[in-house]
Amino acid sequence: MLEIGGNRLMIRRLFFIFAFLLLVHAATAKDERSIKGLSKALAGLARDVDPAEAELVSVTAHTTARKLAKDYRVVLNPELTVFLVNVGMRKRGWCGHWAQDIGAQLKELNLKTLERKQLPGGDCA
Repeated sequence: MLEIGGNRLMIRRLFFIFAFLLLVHAATAKDERSIKGLSKALAGLARDVDPAEAELVSVTAHTTARKLAKDYRVVLNPELTVFLVNVGMRKRGWCGHWAQDIGAQLKELNLKTLERKQLPGGDCA
């Protein structure tokens, strides 16, 4: 009887491990599609845009955004995160913070065929 219960527990664990790996793979695949889509859109802005540079910008923007989500400790939705910033429970998380921090990473790339523009105002609408 103990062996049957042990087998069920093992099967349950293997099921949850498999489900977790499936979810991780789906999230990674979605990021890859998004990176490719942004790369293609950036390269399509003009004939002289270097596709490798467009891909570098896309990868940098995506990976920086993922890192910032962890750094900012984003919860549930943007509105709740902004509320937590407003009440002092988070230091950063407004959309302007995202723009500044991702922009700083993109600025370090020293792009040749793409130009980074700072929009006036600095706040998000």
